[in-house]
Amino acid sequence: MQTVKSLTPESLTAVEILEGIDKVHRDQALEMLRNFVNELYSEQKWQELLSKSPEPMINMAKQALQEHINGKSQVM
Repeated sequence: MQTVKSLTPESLTAVEILEGIDKVHRDQALEMLRNFVNELYSEQKWQELLSKSPEPMINMAKQALQEHINGKSQVM
């Protein structure tokens, strides 16, 4: 038998909000929420990687700045 995890008050509020709108908008809101949470996870992963070893990112930033100073960068 599977155990059910109880929801936090914040999660219950989110469910109540979603249940209060029509299905089309609820699906859109859920897709937006999924994208937002994926961005948060990605940002957390970057923060963890940078906190463990910031040197590679610092070196890439220095290289990019030097290339820009040398006129090798392009407007995007």
